[in-house]
Amino acid sequence: MISDSATIKNKHGIHVRPSRVISDDLSSYEGQIMFTANDICINTMNMINILCLGLKEGDVVDITLEGPEEEHMLQQIIELLEREYDFPDAGN
Repeated sequence: MISDSATIKNKHGIHVRPSRVISDDLSSYEGQIMFTANDICINTMNMINILCLGLKEGDVVDITLEGPEEEHMLQQIIELLEREYDFPDAGN
């Protein structure tokens, strides 16, 4: 089991479209992934659960991971969470 954290850099936070990208990229992982942010903890990487975290720019997400290729997957998760997505929030 390994842990690290990522800081949300997307100026519109992690809204529906980034949540979909993240959940799609993590859906095939055979291990266990846990995100904790804003006093909420999720361990199922689907779009709705990721949205429930209410991630805004500057929020820190604690990541705990257990399973195959932990180091590689942890780096992939950090990159997904810290990516500056090029599509705006639907409200903008």
